[in-house]
Amino acid sequence: MASKFLFTITPGRSGTVFLTQLLRENLSDALVFHERTGYGNFGIDTPDASHFMRFNSEGNSQHIKDFWHKKFTLIKNTSDLWHIEVSHFLSKAGLIENIHLLESFAEEVHIVIQNRDLLKMLWSYVNRFDFANFGFTWLFTLDPRYPNVIVNSEPFMKRGMFGIALWYLIEMECRSEYYSRMLEGRPKIRLHKTQLEELVLESGAKKFLRDVTGSAFETITLPGPQNETRHTMFDASAMEHCKKLIAGFKFEASLLVDEYLEKGLNLAEGRKRL
Repeated sequence: MASKFLFTITPGRSGTVFLTQLLRENLSDALVFHERTGYGNFGIDTPDASHFMRFNSEGNSQHIKDFWHKKFTLIKNTSDLWHIEVSHFLSKAGLIENIHLLESFAEEVHIVIQNRDLLKMLWSYVNRFDFANFGFTWLFTLDPRYPNVIVNSEPFMKRGMFGIALWYLIEMECRSEYYSRMLEGRPKIRLHKTQLEELVLESGAKKFLRDVTGSAFETITLPGPQNETRHTMFDASAMEHCKKLIAGFKFEASLLVDEYLEKGLNLAEGRKRL
């Protein structure tokens, strides 16, 4: 039965496939998944549309709690020592709000906040057109019209697809800060903050693996580039537009979370739109 678990908080386009391969190739006795998106996984291993929509509208409702109870009951019986899921979906549908269910029987629960240079993530998202279709944002990222969010999306929506993509990345950085605070001081939780630009280096990868396992790694298998955005659909002027957007929406996640909490708000209870 698994006693050690690892999950991620990440916006995606942040090196999750690389992280998956790094863990898969260097940890023994570990069952390692990337995003579990096969047609039979939604609603069982991965939240489905109802979980994304309801958590980001209502908060941690009974519907969400039921999903996590079923999921954690299933993974409790993993035969490997480690059960690992590197997925940006889970934290956007109540993973942390329900992590206490896992703490009740786990020896260790590792939460990895995986990040990457903001401009690189924004450029990747706009070239994939992920924020051009609201049907996609309802299901796989976060929709700017969701009411249960930390950052007000309205100023960003005025800037079209580029602005909405930037709002999403800022919202996820704020959620990482918000959840970091929520997890502080819990004895079974091990929190790790990683940056892809450091993780792809042998020294950074060794340090991360040592921090997770408690063991030194003299040699490791370092994966090559994974899941790169190979086709750019925009020219250099669009890149400059991205840079100006980031400069125009300067933010500090800790201050935004402070403001959110000072209003007496939390994601578990949901809220009306600002």
